[in-house]
Amino acid sequence: MARISNVVYTEIKQYSLTLVMTLLARSFRLKQNNIVSAFEEQVQAHPQALALIHHQETLTYAALNERVNRLAHYLLSIGLQANAPVALCLSRSIDVLVAMLAILKAGGGYLPIDVNHPTERLALILNSSQADLVITSAEHQPLFTQYKGKTLVIETIAAAVNEQISCNPGLPIAANQLAYVIYTSGSTGTPKGVVIEHGNVLNYCQWFAQYSEVSFQQRVDFSSNHIFDMAVTITIVPLMLGLTVVLCDDHIKKNPNDYLNFLSREKIDVIKLTPSYFKVLIDALNNRRIALPHLKSLVIGGENL
Repeated sequence: MARISNVVYTEIKQYSLTLVMTLLARSFRLKQNNIVSAFEEQVQAHPQALALIHHQETLTYAALNERVNRLAHYLLSIGLQANAPVALCLSRSIDVLVAMLAILKAGGGYLPIDVNHPTERLALILNSSQADLVITSAEHQPLFTQYKGKTLVIETIAAAVNEQISCNPGLPIAANQLAYVIYTSGSTGTPKGVVIEHGNVLNYCQWFAQYSEVSFQQRVDFSSNHIFDMAVTITIVPLMLGLTVVLCDDHIKKNPNDYLNFLSREKIDVIKLTPSYFKVLIDALNNRRIALPHLKSLVIGGENL
């Protein structure tokens, strides 16, 4: 296993990999070379398995795939090109996961944008990325009144999307094709875009499957901000492995006792936390009695070591 001390830090402009774990992938190998094929294999193998849960709404892999395909075909119908970045400005929801996968199926790459970012940062990211398309909601549409590209509001396009066919687009997607773009915090200057390719995510997925020893239909908590790189662990990667993603609302995550209740109630197997929140959670556990028998894997990251 690679040592953290051996990692060389460089200024980020564009590179093929941000996840150190990718360097650690060993003998475990997925059969596919892109995210879409890995997801579609799970759809074919387990169509009625649960893919997403949010409150009372659930989607099987088959139902999720149909929703994703309709949006992907719509994106293709309006001219989305291969390797084109599509800005994605949505709150944590089933819609954001559908949009991520649809963009990938249409051959593009998603660029997640925080709905709480100031308009100046949004403008900088959109200009720097040269994204000609934004997918957002009616709630967040006012953020893009000055945007020169095309803005798709999910509520507005819903009827047109539902008219699309539900079969897989079947586009050829290479391992070196754009999957997503993440922007750095800009703490040392101007935020910079980091390009992640399908092959990078496949490598990380292989590492994650092997080292976390996850198994079919285990439940993964999606409560972290999806604009950060490690969020792929709780969004896209689980759907490549046949797991179930359970969405957790912000107001629950902000209260550690409510979050513990959520983990227990939803029988969560895998969680991703920052070190600081992990300490808060341990303190909460020490002050109450609650069993988390299903919890198998804990991913810690997102802050300086």
